[in-house]
Amino acid sequence: MANILIVDDEQAFAEIGQLILERAGFAVGIAPSAVEAMKMIEAFPPDLVLCDVEMPQMDGFEFLRLLRSNPRFHELPFIFMSARRTYPTDRVHGLDLGSDDYISKPFSGDELISRVKAILRRIGKAGGAVLPSGVAASEPPRAEAPSGPPPPSAPSPTQQLLADVHPALLDLKWRLARREPVAVLYVNLSFFRGYNESYGYEKGDEVLRYVFSVLEAASRSVSEGKDPVCHLWGDDFMVLTDPSRAGLLCHAALREFTKGIADYYAPEDRERGFVEGKTRQGRAVAYPFINLVIGVASNQQRSFTHVGQFAQVGKELIRYAKSLGGSRFVVDRRKDPAPPSPN
Repeated sequence: MANILIVDDEQAFAEIGQLILERAGFAVGIAPSAVEAMKMIEAFPPDLVLCDVEMPQMDGFEFLRLLRSNPRFHELPFIFMSARRTYPTDRVHGLDLGSDDYISKPFSGDELISRVKAILRRIGKAGGAVLPSGVAASEPPRAEAPSGPPPPSAPSPTQQLLADVHPALLDLKWRLARREPVAVLYVNLSFFRGYNESYGYEKGDEVLRYVFSVLEAASRSVSEGKDPVCHLWGDDFMVLTDPSRAGLLCHAALREFTKGIADYYAPEDRERGFVEGKTRQGRAVAYPFINLVIGVASNQQRSFTHVGQFAQVGKELIRYAKSLGGSRFVVDRRKDPAPPSPN
């Protein structure tokens, strides 16, 4: 299993990259700065480094120059990533310093995985030791962990949806940087776990694909598909839109979801209106039908500066929506406190 180190001061982006690459079978560590990355590399050299260009203390160019000056890391595979406008001179400068590739953000998860695999194939790195847990890295998935990079195959529907994660988050980040009005629809399923336990994970994936299609259909009907939809992970989805369209999107999604979700249940369950199952202790339990719940967070009345603030509010709204029961959406109506008046 090849080890990859992501060096990026933007935690949200680094974690999304980590998620995408771990799903592809790699072991991934994260360093928040070039200084921290250098310590990690000296202690446990990775098989490849993915590095942002613009970082505090030491930028990516200076970091690569430092690596290439050390005989131990002179040949360490290195890919630049940059969210700024990439000029040809930037690419040339990076390649002249010894980088193996230069990726402009945003890029799809498929592209990221493809470029990483291409470099690993070129250098003949079929695997490596797993990063120790104490080196600021998360362990690779334990279930069905492959012994090396997975063979070329068609991704599962869930993996394909995960490939679209980080471009949408980068889109949100850039809208915030430009101080544009933006609303985020955080979408989650109630009672999805009970459905998986009763019908199995294959049928559960069918439901996830259905939810994704519902959100895409809502985007097409309200904004002609201009509002991007992405599957975050599990039964969590996200839609970016303008605050003026958020309510319309929610209504359209709920209407479409309610119309078709019963088709994913057996006739006897549709007649009962619930699914019979058992707890891990063997007790009989009734699982209600899956509900779609949506929490809408916006910077219209709140001065969000980071994607993590949207996520925190979204989680709060999802919990509240679930407490009310049924399929519904909840909009954050709170406002930032007014600044104190000058004396």
